[in-house]
Amino acid sequence: MPNPSNEQIQKIRERLNSFLKINPAITDREVGKEIGYSGGYVNQFRNNKFPVPATEPEIAAKVENYLENISAVELRKTSEGHLKFVNTTAAQQIFKIIDYSLTDKKIGLITGEAGIGKSISLAEYHRKNPTSILIEVTPVVSPRSLISEMCNKLKIIGHNSVAVMFDSIVNQLRDTNRLLIIDEGENLNTACLEIIRRVHDFTNIGIILAGTSRLQKKLRGDRGQLQQLYSRIGIQKEVKNFILADVRAILSVNYPDGEKFAATFLQLSKQNGRLLEHLISLVKRTTKNTGELISDDLIDDAASMLLM
Repeated sequence: MPNPSNEQIQKIRERLNSFLKINPAITDREVGKEIGYSGGYVNQFRNNKFPVPATEPEIAAKVENYLENISAVELRKTSEGHLKFVNTTAAQQIFKIIDYSLTDKKIGLITGEAGIGKSISLAEYHRKNPTSILIEVTPVVSPRSLISEMCNKLKIIGHNSVAVMFDSIVNQLRDTNRLLIIDEGENLNTACLEIIRRVHDFTNIGIILAGTSRLQKKLRGDRGQLQQLYSRIGIQKEVKNFILADVRAILSVNYPDGEKFAATFLQLSKQNGRLLEHLISLVKRTTKNTGELISDDLIDDAASMLLM
C-alpha cells in the first residue's frame, strides 16, 4: 500500500491492535522483527504516538503487508485441496467447545466419524487464531516425536533431551492464553496421552483433543489406566453427520449450480463431508468436460465412481 492516507493508517492501526488482542502471545517485538522496526516503534505506532510522523506511512504499509501475509499463508494451508470453509452445524459445535476450553482452560474432547468436518474446522480456527498450536498427529507418533513437534510449532530449538524439550514447552506455555489443538488424536498411544495430561497440569492452558470414536475409547482405557486424563476432560461433544442445511450452505459457497440438488448430494454422499467434497469435484469436472447440465442422474453416475 503506497503512501496510505491518515484514515487508512488509522484503520491499519486498529486492525493490528485487534489482531494482537486476539493473539496475545504475539508481541510488539515479534511484529517489529517481521517488518524491520523495533518493538518500541511498533508499540508507539499502535498507540498513535509514532515519533517521526513523516515515516509513519512507511511502517503502516509494512504492518498492512505483515497482516495480509499472515492471512494469505493460513488461508492457503486451510483451503488447499479442500472445499471453501463453511460454518456448518458441526463447525458451530466445534467452535463452542473450543471457546469453553480456551476460556476455562480445560481439556475439551471432540469426536465424530472421519469426514464430518473436524479437521477443516480446527484448521479454520487456527487460521483465524494463529497463536493457537495445531498438532496433526501421524500414525507413527511417539512421545519424542510429539514433543519435538510441539517444540517445532513453538519455535523452540537447540535441545536434544526430551526432558529439556518438555520443560521448555511448559515454560513457554505456562499461564498463557494459548490453546493447544491435537487433531487425529486416535493415533496417540498411552504415553503420548499422558504427556498431554502433564502439559495441561503444568501450563494451565486450554487443550482440544479431536479424533474418531477410537480416541474416546483410548481415553477410557481398557483397564481404567487413563482415568487421570479422562477425569480432566471438562467438556466433550460427539459431532454428527451433515444435515440438509449444511449441504445447501456448502453448495452455495462452493458450487451454486448444484444448490437445488442439495438433497441428492446429501443422500449420495451419505451425509459425509469428505465424500461430499469428492462428489462435488466429480460433478463439476463432468459438467465442464461434457457440457451436460447437472441433474440427479448425473450426480448419481458420479457417485457410482466413488469408493463408498
